[in-house]
Amino acid sequence: MNTQTTNAAASIKPSLNTGEDVSIYIAGATASNAVGVQMLHATITKATDKAVYLTANDPRARNFGRGIWLPKRALKPVTQTHRDLSITTWRLRSWFRPDHFQSRMFADASISVISVR
Repeated sequence: MNTQTTNAAASIKPSLNTGEDVSIYIAGATASNAVGVQMLHATITKATDKAVYLTANDPRARNFGRGIWLPKRALKPVTQTHRDLSITTWRLRSWFRPDHFQSRMFADASISVISVR
């Protein structure tokens, strides 16, 4: 593994800028032979210093095309690096309590399930 590339990938700070696609972890569960994850996949269509407007971009989800404002402070980056690839997803901070519209948007986010036999 190239140390220079790894250090460069680790030094890149995740950001929330207009036009970026983001994935926000909502919930997850495991069973003896399956894993399920609920994620909000969205595009940042507007951004201010303190908040971002997210528009859902997953055509399989019931919330496709709808949008919500979220405070930037409520989103915590989770970055994983494998070899030279660095991927950032986001999580909601534990103190964040969504309002009715945000809760509805999260409830309608897509669910992915992987089952193993």
